[in-house]
Amino acid sequence: MFSFSVSDWQAWSPGLVEAQQWEQWASEGYDLPSGDVRPALSHLSPLSRRRLSLISRMVLEVGHGILERNEDPMPVFFGSRYGEIHNQFKLSSQVITQGSVRPALFSHSVFNTPVSLLSIHENVQDGMTVFLSDKQCIFNGLISALSWMKENPGRSVLLLFSDEEHPIEYEGLPGYSCQSFAFGLILSPGSDFSLKVCSRKDSGSPELWPPALLRWILSGDRQALILHKGGDQVYQLARG
Repeated sequence: MFSFSVSDWQAWSPGLVEAQQWEQWASEGYDLPSGDVRPALSHLSPLSRRRLSLISRMVLEVGHGILERNEDPMPVFFGSRYGEIHNQFKLSSQVITQGSVRPALFSHSVFNTPVSLLSIHENVQDGMTVFLSDKQCIFNGLISALSWMKENPGRSVLLLFSDEEHPIEYEGLPGYSCQSFAFGLILSPGSDFSLKVCSRKDSGSPELWPPALLRWILSGDRQALILHKGGDQVYQLARG
């Protein structure tokens, strides 16, 4: 079992920017809004912002806000189901239509682009871990971050999740349905939450959508959040 607390958080999605808006979203249970709004990234120069995708902008906005308020060094753990999917689509289209790829596009299409840019702009020196685990995104992210904390007592970590709305060409394909969001949690030593292994008997279905983790934390829901099922065991997140 792992015990921890969340000492700080921040999130961004088109139409949801302020903490109060996210708390209302968590309590009322409505879907994430969509839109063409992008994070301003006013702390970066125009040259640094010029080629950034939406997912990179969201991660940089959220990561900067959290790290600016928390000066203690900490590693960053980043999870996403699809990563730089818009740049990946552009890259694949170039290969098909032109037979070659521009180096600039390739360098911004790899999965760890958003968190790598964050580490550069925020001078993160304690390392980063990136996990591409599709439907197991929440579970693998928490397990990875909490395992690191267990090996490094007294330390905190920044856990980030982000995805962006898919290209219109992907509409109707199985498994490709996503809204744009980014959120970060500072997991710190404490006992507000616990990740437990329980019997599979009478359990529900695992939660697979990363923002559901943020909603559960902010809403104060007392019901355990099921994250993973394996064999006869269930991994669930509980309060206290």
